[in-house]
Amino acid sequence: MLVDKSKAARLAGVSRQTIHRKIASGELSATDGQIDTSELIRVFGSIRDESDASQPVSRPSQSNSNVQVQLQARIDTLETELAVTREQLRDTATDRDEWREMAKSANENVKLLTDQSGKGGDTNNNVILIAIAALIGVVLLVLGLTGNLGGSQRQEQPKQPTEQLTDAGGEYDVNGDGNVDPTE
Repeated sequence: MLVDKSKAARLAGVSRQTIHRKIASGELSATDGQIDTSELIRVFGSIRDESDASQPVSRPSQSNSNVQVQLQARIDTLETELAVTREQLRDTATDRDEWREMAKSANENVKLLTDQSGKGGDTNNNVILIAIAALIGVVLLVLGLTGNLGGSQRQEQPKQPTEQLTDAGGEYDVNGDGNVDPTE
């Protein structure tokens, strides 16, 4: 049954200002300035009877305790299911985070292998480094084949200086290199 704001205030046992505040805050709903008495009972808990303002009308009580027991059992079941669902959600979130980290790591490895770092100049630098490494490898190979690598260098035995007389008279091959060195 719809009543105006003044009658709603009388039925609820409050002032009209209280009714206006409840409507403004959205706690009490009104349609075209009219308020349903069921809304008054929902918000205020009880209202006075329209014919006898001294006798309050309250929410109907449930005399059937069996219904309450069934409802409580259903609530308990739903709360248990909710707890299980929340636990599964936490597990799923943990798994998701682990998979996300694995995907990031794999993506970084692919970028390193395929040079997708977004730096354009790195490709040219890599080619130059590879060419230098190949050149060093060839040089080391050649030195290794000729025996001039590291401590295995062949050293010539110094020749003992020999004094050989030549036709020039007074000129000697002092160093033993086959050249005649002038003497003083």
